[in-house]
Amino acid sequence: MKMNKRAAANIQQTLSATGRSFLISLLMILFSLLLPAAMLHADDIVEIKGLRHWAASEHIRVVLDLSGSVEFSANKLQNPERLFFDIRNAKLKKGAQTVFNINDNLLRSVRLGQFNASTVRIVFDIADPAYEYKVFMLEDPSRLVVDVLSKKQAGAKPDERTAEPDAAKPEESKTQPSVQQI
Repeated sequence: MKMNKRAAANIQQTLSATGRSFLISLLMILFSLLLPAAMLHADDIVEIKGLRHWAASEHIRVVLDLSGSVEFSANKLQNPERLFFDIRNAKLKKGAQTVFNINDNLLRSVRLGQFNASTVRIVFDIADPAYEYKVFMLEDPSRLVVDVLSKKQAGAKPDERTAEPDAAKPEESKTQPSVQQI
């Protein structure tokens, strides 16, 4: 059975159109599956919205205001003494203030920087190497709270310690919190 040229061309054109249609459909399906994943990943990036700090006699509290919960790691460096936190899946708010001068006997300053595309690093420039720290997350709204304490005060009896303020409210004392939006 012989097929004429015109019939062969029609069959080839139909197969090409079907192949293109299939390819376009396949690409649309892949795109619809990948787009939500990319959008979800973009939503996972937490924005560092602000930094607040206040001091009591033997500790300093630093609060980072966040757009959501974060994962972080902590580490220390020496010469000069520093404590730093890497906050994963985070970005600094555009135009953010990056240096906060504390100038206290425990803490000189706090610096923020975009370490890489998805990690913000917060560095505490420590004034007194006899320190310890506590860090925790609070929700609704999301905040990362870092308390830097003097080891000298940490060794005191509980009734001699300065009471720690509620993380949501600055302590009521002579020293008012320094609120700096970034």
